[in-house]
Amino acid sequence: MTGAAGFIGKNVVRTLMEHGCLVRAMSRKANYSVPAIEQRLQFVTADMRDEDSLRRAVTNIDAVVHLAALKSDEPESDDVNIGGAERLVRVCQEQNCRRLINISTQSAGIASQGIYARTKSAAEDVFNRSGLQVTNLRLSVVYGEEENGIFGTILKYARRLPFVPVLGDGKWLSAPIYIRDVSVAIIGCLINDRTIGNTYFIGGPDVVSLDELIDRVCRILDIGRVKIHIPFSIALPAVKILTAIWTKCPITVSNVLGSNQNTDVNIRAARADFGFDPMPLDQGLDSVLRRERKSKERNDNLGWDFELITAYLLDTIPSQSSTVRFVTAHQTLLGRQHCAQWEFVRRYPGSLPYLDAAAGLLAPDSVFRKKIVLAAAILETTPEHAAFYLQEVNGRGRLVWLLLSRIIISVGKLTVGVPLWLIASRT
Repeated sequence: MTGAAGFIGKNVVRTLMEHGCLVRAMSRKANYSVPAIEQRLQFVTADMRDEDSLRRAVTNIDAVVHLAALKSDEPESDDVNIGGAERLVRVCQEQNCRRLINISTQSAGIASQGIYARTKSAAEDVFNRSGLQVTNLRLSVVYGEEENGIFGTILKYARRLPFVPVLGDGKWLSAPIYIRDVSVAIIGCLINDRTIGNTYFIGGPDVVSLDELIDRVCRILDIGRVKIHIPFSIALPAVKILTAIWTKCPITVSNVLGSNQNTDVNIRAARADFGFDPMPLDQGLDSVLRRERKSKERNDNLGWDFELITAYLLDTIPSQSSTVRFVTAHQTLLGRQHCAQWEFVRRYPGSLPYLDAAAGLLAPDSVFRKKIVLAAAILETTPEHAAFYLQEVNGRGRLVWLLLSRIIISVGKLTVGVPLWLIASRT
């Protein structure tokens, strides 16, 4: 399993083991971990750009499930997504590993392609010409318990902002699929030779527009969110400019192109050839988002506050131990003091970065600010997060650019944050 450390990879590894498979999980990260089940899991560190490491990973393997890819239009995308496919084919041929399941994307079939769709489409061609027993699976929007991909972006906006921006007219069609069903589809192909040589669309049974997907998510979360549509003619050039000056821009040109061109999202062939029967969308969303609904009932819970701050500072979920430390420290140092701005954040989590910027200027000694500083101190002294605060910046030019970009971002946050602070004070 290449790309075993990713959102889909971790779930597929777990499901394969549950079905009795011996899995060799490949990742570039040496610290990758998934709980082993009865010693059926092996770990190997390898890189799609390193043919020797791929050779070691594929030795004595019956089949490969290929998930590893760069998805954010990185400069190395051709080398990893296309070159990596070529290297993987060579080592599979050398090691006599004939079976390969290639995980691709719905966007591989669109006409106007960004870097991600183009390289994944080219990788399909590499595998199809290889002489191996290949099955390509083009995935639609995958959703699960993690904030990942298009679904994760929708969740982030719905959770943290009073509105959800939509790049385009919102009419783009997808068939969202629960992560567990992706694993089931892969297993179905591995055990069914009828799938060899075919390319299947893999999605859920419900085809919905982007607008409808947002509405369903918000309905299950029991929140109201306005959709703000940004015309494609504006969104595309704007994102091109942003990605040119911001290397970690959360939206890519591929995202804009992919979410404004429809492709075939029919799963009839998968149903017929290997009995694919995915979960209905509302049932899957209800299962995934049940925890989120419960969180609305614990708005006064300090653990929930810590989750919001950790998501803002590190874009992750805090550990149970660090949450306990925060709650204990908060009760000791800050007690239960009322803070109007924090009540506003609980309703609109996306306001936190802007209110934090405003607090630094308008109320540096406020309870609001002290709560964030306390959380940051706990995160900084927690081993799994300490590395984030100890990052090195190489080169004077990069340091200057980093400082300038931080200044620009801070000014932008203040521009929004100051009036927002005043609004929150009155609520």
